[in-house]
Amino acid sequence: NQLRQILTKGELREALTKFDVSQGGGVIDLQHRDQFIPILTRILFGRFTVRNTGRKSAKDNPDARRAAILSFLSELNPNRNEYDSFVYLMIRPFIPSNVSMKIDCSHVGDHEF
Repeated sequence: NQLRQILTKGELREALTKFDVSQGGGVIDLQHRDQFIPILTRILFGRFTVRNTGRKSAKDNPDARRAAILSFLSELNPNRNEYDSFVYLMIRPFIPSNVSMKIDCSHVGDHEF
């Protein structure tokens, strides 16, 4: 239900404030966390980069949406490399196509992007 709200136009900020991704929050089971967080950050990156949706709405203001996403991402655990996929998506346009990046996620194994 919370993922559906994240994808619904105009409900992102409210959904993110209710969605507790902190490790003590208990919303995400620890055994699923390593696979779920990269998927969630890809969804949020897509919402983060959308310029404008056409209509002017206070609930779907791009600046407020980006601030809500960054605030939400601040709850991720840097010790588990949970920021890696979001940072990679941000810098990907600057990486030459012939360069293979390998991100060390020792808690789950290496992922090549």
